[in-house]
Amino acid sequence: MSTSGTTLAEEEEPLLRAVPTEVWRSLELSAGGLEGFDVEELEAELGKAIRKRLKRRINVAGHRTHAERAGQARAIKRISRAKIKALRKTFGLPHVPPGLRRRSFKPCPILDTIHPLRASRWLSLGRRRARTDPIVLELKNFSFLDDPVGTLEKFQQLAEIEAREIGAQIHFEDQYCLDVGAYLLLAEVWPNLAPIFQGGKMTRSVAKVLRRVNLENAFRGASFPRDDNARDVWAIQVQRRQISGPGDSATPQLDPQRKEKVADWFCDRIDEWLGVPEIKQMLSALGRANFQQIIGEILDNAERHSAPETGGGQWSIVGFMARRAIPGNGGYEYHAYLGFLSVGASIAESIMTAPEKVRKKIDWYANTHRRQGVQSIETLRTLMAIQDGITRDAAAVQANRGGVGMLSIVEIANEIGGSYDPRRRPRITFTSGSTCISLRDPYITLKTSNGEPNEPRRLFCNLTNSPNDPPDSTFVRDLDYHFPGTLISMDFVLDPHFLTSTISEDEHHGPDN
Repeated sequence: MSTSGTTLAEEEEPLLRAVPTEVWRSLELSAGGLEGFDVEELEAELGKAIRKRLKRRINVAGHRTHAERAGQARAIKRISRAKIKALRKTFGLPHVPPGLRRRSFKPCPILDTIHPLRASRWLSLGRRRARTDPIVLELKNFSFLDDPVGTLEKFQQLAEIEAREIGAQIHFEDQYCLDVGAYLLLAEVWPNLAPIFQGGKMTRSVAKVLRRVNLENAFRGASFPRDDNARDVWAIQVQRRQISGPGDSATPQLDPQRKEKVADWFCDRIDEWLGVPEIKQMLSALGRANFQQIIGEILDNAERHSAPETGGGQWSIVGFMARRAIPGNGGYEYHAYLGFLSVGASIAESIMTAPEKVRKKIDWYANTHRRQGVQSIETLRTLMAIQDGITRDAAAVQANRGGVGMLSIVEIANEIGGSYDPRRRPRITFTSGSTCISLRDPYITLKTSNGEPNEPRRLFCNLTNSPNDPPDSTFVRDLDYHFPGTLISMDFVLDPHFLTSTISEDEHHGPDN
């Protein structure tokens, strides 16, 4: 197709020079490194100007067929793309992948709370500048059990990188998965991130665990090394409740609640863990019933306390057991990890909706031991709230019952993960609001006020285990960031010697009996 005897190709050179003055000025500004300049807007403006001038120059009078008009449109599109590409190269404009160009800010309750300036700091993808080498976020010692302060800070860094960068990588530096709760939290926020994270490093051991617990697909763009040998990992695949409302079904009074199904399924997985050849145990009918009740109450607490107004909060649960070699020993030991996550109100926020009688008890404890710069009122309220007998349920308070869910988590860990070796005893970390409570030796053993088994259990994280003394600040502390909800991370070692010597035949029996 030609115009006045000249071909479209012959027209390209003068047309490509016909760029509006204001567009060139914008390009010069961007070439000078003007921060925040929107490349996407420039592309749109430039493309529109080029196409307009192309159409004006090649349009001629006379009838044209549909095919000719379609060919003209394709030519205009091709020329404008070529010009934009040339200008990108000339002025060093960053490339924005097509999948990112229309990606807008996506709120994330967790990241927006940990990094309150995320929304104001967030740049549209066209305004970001590419780096010669992508920025790298290193996740080392990624564990709320080992480093809760540093791990929460990594989420703040993640939010900052996602708000400003056009390309980034995450390097998972730990040889093993040290806390499945940390990965559960990362999987929770990942769908709300702009897809700028591609590639990165990950060990085969970590990749194997994430694949087995069904979290692999949550991390789109991350690099997962293959390892088909999963014989040394036993998984409790991630289970979630993400709907709002008081029940999971249209007929909640008739159908088994999801938390009950999860509790039953959870016990099946624990049986698998206890059934390995070195241990050869399984839950008895009584033991299974007790575990089902504890898990059900934990998940019920998550539903009610994370959304106090509706009782329809969301929760997630995941876990795994891994067989690992004992260094210098030649043998193996079984490391178990569990993670519970609820998003919404923190423990301290939720408990302040309790009846006045309970609130007075909590406020007395918090005001008595508040220490500026050591433990805030919120942190002390959280510690008090996990004690037996502390509940938001007015009916339970009236009947002098309830409030046993949190310490029942400790009971689970002590029953199946106890050890005569203090270095191998269970560890549990509660991260909630601006509070971190680390339960481990010597503050992992549950006690009652007078030693009677039916009395409320206590765990005040001090040597006297008394509410009259302040908690140990090494184990109960404030956080620099606020976490909107509660994350419980747990690890323990299944010790065959301990289990064989402490579990009676009335509670457990071997698989051959």
